[in-house]
Amino acid sequence: MGLKLLRKTRDLKQRIGKKYDNEQFWIAFGENYYDKYKNKKDWVKKQESLLLPELKKLDFNSILEFGCGFGRLTKILAENFNLTKYDAFDISKGQIDNAKKYCSGHKINFSVGSIADFQSDFTYDLVLGPEILLHIEPKDIEFVIQKMSRFASKYFIQTGSPYNPHQKIHKATHTFYHDYESIYQRVGLPKAKIIPVNDINQIHILELNKSTI
Repeated sequence: MGLKLLRKTRDLKQRIGKKYDNEQFWIAFGENYYDKYKNKKDWVKKQESLLLPELKKLDFNSILEFGCGFGRLTKILAENFNLTKYDAFDISKGQIDNAKKYCSGHKINFSVGSIADFQSDFTYDLVLGPEILLHIEPKDIEFVIQKMSRFASKYFIQTGSPYNPHQKIHKATHTFYHDYESIYQRVGLPKAKIIPVNDINQIHILELNKSTI
């Protein structure tokens, strides 16, 4: 199902009073996501060039990646770090199928699943969320950030849109602009190191002290 058809379906559901389902949108849209981003856009390349040297300053051996997509950052991390455990998942089976191909040859445990359903007894050195929190509805964002950080022992990193209180919601892709710094404070997380990529993207690096969470 193409993006235009998904948008028309969304608009129709809104007109008849049925709530747009973000998860179903991404399950379907994920099938074509690799084709959209396989030839990396300039901001994507810049984000990766800024993130990699920052990661090399950190000490981690295990990673949990929420919303890995087709494995864009997954592959970079697997290629540049000696990791003992890497678990990555996405709600889209299409995304995971592409990630397995894109990251072939690397020891990564890919699975299909949602943040709400994820459970693990393992605590990871690094929890990563690339371009995922901007797709979480405001009513759920604190729960999601708190849950993601719960599985991190050292670092919590996310990339996405900077907060702009005057920015309208982009309903075409169900994108939301959250006041992350206030949310971090409310859920007991430390202040983030924020690295600007461009006007629409930032990298947030939080070094955790589990005694404060």
